[in-house]
Amino acid sequence: MTTEFSSPYQALTVLAELSRQRAVGLPQQETFEETWTGVGFRLAGQALVSPMHQVTEILTPPHYTRLPGVKSWVLGVANVRGRLVPLVDLGAFLGLPTRGAGRSQRVLIVEQGDLLVGLLVDQVLGMQHYRTQAHQESSDTLPKALRPLVDGGYQNNNELWHLFSMERLISQEQFMQVAA
Repeated sequence: MTTEFSSPYQALTVLAELSRQRAVGLPQQETFEETWTGVGFRLAGQALVSPMHQVTEILTPPHYTRLPGVKSWVLGVANVRGRLVPLVDLGAFLGLPTRGAGRSQRVLIVEQGDLLVGLLVDQVLGMQHYRTQAHQESSDTLPKALRPLVDGGYQNNNELWHLFSMERLISQEQFMQVAA
């Protein structure tokens, strides 16, 4: 079927009307949920998560040199890509039993200003994503040593992941006093 038009303008208006009649509607706007992302790890059987910006790097435990005259929770110092990094057994510092065995243990590198430290944890479980609205208060089952370092948490697979503050940890005077 051919239709003749008296002008190009008429052809365009007919074409525009046909397009409106046969147009498919736009898809529904999906709702956006704000999410929070952190690094998940285990310490003394507790599921913990720290904000991404507080953990610089994750390493397998590097070779380190013991240091004389330091507290037992200071493992020593390691050379990580030309930088000397003090290593701390986080569980031992907090007086918590270590549940990791060599292969699953990891070191979380924390860098805040001039401070650089590696924290040995039982296991690192990678990036964790949570809906911001899912934040809740911590449970009473959390070990007492962790309570000052935790600000609530996020529920995931029937487990509460406690929000662990690396900034609060390294700002503790006790953490900075390493001499025995």
